[in-house]
Amino acid sequence: MKKILFALALLVGITGCDSGNKSTQQQSSSTFAPVDSNIISNITPVNDSVAIISLLKKVYQWHNANQDSLRDFEVVVEQDTLQTRLDQASFDKTFYALRKTGYFSHSFLEGYDALGKLVDRTLVDAQPKYLNEINFDFQDADPWTWFQDDAGQFWNTWVINNYHATVNTASLQWSLKDRLGDTQGYEVGFLKEDGQWKVDHLEGFHLARYLEKK
Repeated sequence: MKKILFALALLVGITGCDSGNKSTQQQSSSTFAPVDSNIISNITPVNDSVAIISLLKKVYQWHNANQDSLRDFEVVVEQDTLQTRLDQASFDKTFYALRKTGYFSHSFLEGYDALGKLVDRTLVDAQPKYLNEINFDFQDADPWTWFQDDAGQFWNTWVINNYHATVNTASLQWSLKDRLGDTQGYEVGFLKEDGQWKVDHLEGFHLARYLEKK
């Protein structure tokens, strides 16, 4: 009889605890707002890397679709022989389109604008004037990739190397074996602005690269 009473008491105790837990859970759910899944993805390293690669693919898909109409640093050529200045209208069109995508950080856009000003100043101030030939790296190959001809949908077959990330920054190098051989690849940097990853650095637009040659 004592055993039966003890068992009943234990059962009541467990039921009471379970009710208490449910009450606590209900109170908690009504006290705290649900967690936004986007916030979770932003703080999860694995999801961050997925978001970064996805962003980079979108950037190259965008560039591939628009590179003929949105030229980087188009220059004015006079008499078919001399490069005299930056084509400001062409530059403004491309710069506006870059900004509108939302893919690029503020610092990347500032650097792109500074590079445009450097190209213009270099050509305007040049004495004698630059001949209409390859005077800048971006005139020799596509600064987005360093390709000199079309590579198709290369973002589906590239190899990602040297990926490093912190809470708000990341960097990597991508390469295609048949294009870049055994080199380390093309460098890209990323920055998180307002909770969203943005492209912050593309090797072909690094201002210091062009300053060194002027």
